[in-house]
Amino acid sequence: MEYKLCILVGKGQGESFKLAPGKEYTVGRHSENDIKIEDKNISRNHFEIRIKGNKYFITDLGSKNGTFVDGRDLKPGIETEVREGVPIVIGMTILGLGEMSESSLKPFLDSAGFSSEVNEYGEVVMPDRVVAIKRI
Repeated sequence: MEYKLCILVGKGQGESFKLAPGKEYTVGRHSENDIKIEDKNISRNHFEIRIKGNKYFITDLGSKNGTFVDGRDLKPGIETEVREGVPIVIGMTILGLGEMSESSLKPFLDSAGFSSEVNEYGEVVMPDRVVAIKRI
């Protein structure tokens, strides 16, 4: 089994990072992290990830905007098991764990209308959506 963290939506989309069991990885915006993600809405040191047995565990490091797993905001400092194929949202970036995330989660996100385009500010661009502005 190959363990990895994948960027599914956001700047760096398509990148994946191999993870080894028993090792702890820091994820964030700062260059000193094991995994650096360029998104101004991500904290310098956002979360920690490790593999124990054949399971993934994430610990939010007190990030400013939070770490959301399957729609739930993780409590800082509490190690939480995350299943493969469950979306992880930090800032304007959506991540996935394992091989399953690229083959099943990415097509789901695309079908739900998430754009793969991100501008230089880390904001998701949705060119096919029209927004009506009401003038007063």
